[in-house]
Amino acid sequence: MIPHLKFTKDIRDKTFETVDQKWGIFSLSSDPQNVLMWAHYANNHRGFCLEFDTSNDYFGRAWKVNYVNRINSIDILDFTEEDAFNSLVTKTKEWSYESEFRVISNAQNQVVGLPALVRENVSEFPVSKLSAIIFGARMSQADITEVLGWLDERHSHVKLKKIGLNSDGTLRVTGI
Repeated sequence: MIPHLKFTKDIRDKTFETVDQKWGIFSLSSDPQNVLMWAHYANNHRGFCLEFDTSNDYFGRAWKVNYVNRINSIDILDFTEEDAFNSLVTKTKEWSYESEFRVISNAQNQVVGLPALVRENVSEFPVSKLSAIIFGARMSQADITEVLGWLDERHSHVKLKKIGLNSDGTLRVTGI
């Protein structure tokens, strides 16, 4: 490899490693009835969706993802912390169907005001803010039973819902 390309690659890799060690991302969507989200992220309707009450400090810190026509290149030698943070909340417009919000977690407790990770890749949301579990239209009863087994007395307020497939291709949410 050409020496200056290896140097640039090493800087890029170190930058990504630093960002990965400093922040975690909890991705959320504002649209539980999005067909593509269920197909792409819930194993073609075989998974489940968690619904949250977002009127609290934890979810109040969620950043709305900025969808742009193209991601601007950044000179890796001038890469700032602001550039790093903006890269965590920016995607191209092709992803706009996700209606994504991101809670940025603080992996090393270095950023005041961000939720801390409680263990690698895990940031705990307030259990009291889990408002519903929406089961996929094709989720098996065995899998639903397994998820229900995770709940305890702290979850007595959680509503149970199911996604239904309408004949016109849209989705509906019903209580179960």
